[in-house]
Formats: sequence, C-alpha cells, structure tokens
Amino acid sequence: MNKSSVLTVRLEPTKRQIVAAILRALGLSESTAIDMFYDQIMYCNGLPFDVTLPEDLDIPGVMNLGKMTKEEIDEAVIKTIESSKVGEVMSVDEAMDMFCSMHNIPREKLCK
Repeated sequence: MNKSSVLTVRLEPTKRQIVAAILRALGLSESTAIDMFYDQIMYCNGLPFDVTLPEDLDIPGVMNLGKMTKEEIDEAVIKTIESSKVGEVMSVDEAMDMFCSMHNIPREKLCK
C-alpha cells in the first residue's frame, strides 16, 4: 500500500522523547507505531482501549454513576423530573455557559 499521507501532531517534547525511546527499544519507529495504532482503530471500529475516568474521581457538579447506588440514581432522576415539571429548567446556552464556567473553558473554544 502506498503510504503518502502526512500527519502532523503537536506533542510535549519530553513525552515524545520518552515514547520514542520506548519504541526504539521495541524496534519500532514512531511512524510504524502510529500506523499500528490506526490499524487497531480500524479493527476495533473505535479506540483500542477504554477512555474513562477513574470511578473514584469526583468532579464537582457531575454525578458519578459508578459510585451511586440504584436508589441514589432513582432519586436523582425523580428530582430532575420534578424540577422540570415546575419549570426549573435551563436553555442549552445556559447549560453550556455553566459547563464552561465549571471547567474553566472559554465558551468560544467549546463551540464556534
């Protein structure tokens, strides 16, 4: 297969040096490792590993379903339904603004 497509990636230099050394020890070039990674993405039809947060990570304002009992989840769902019945809702823009504020993300970087 003709490999003529070029991919440019920005990495933190120290990370690249460490990974390049590991790959050299494995007898792989960075290009070969990236090609292998792309093969695995195609084979798995997604990332070849789970991308998740640790279950014990607490993010303010975000429910961690992995740490909640069924009763706690049921209670949260009922509370949400009851709040919406009495008009305690927010627009998508309000929700996006709140999300950006909670995570210190400039709103213009989230959606353009």
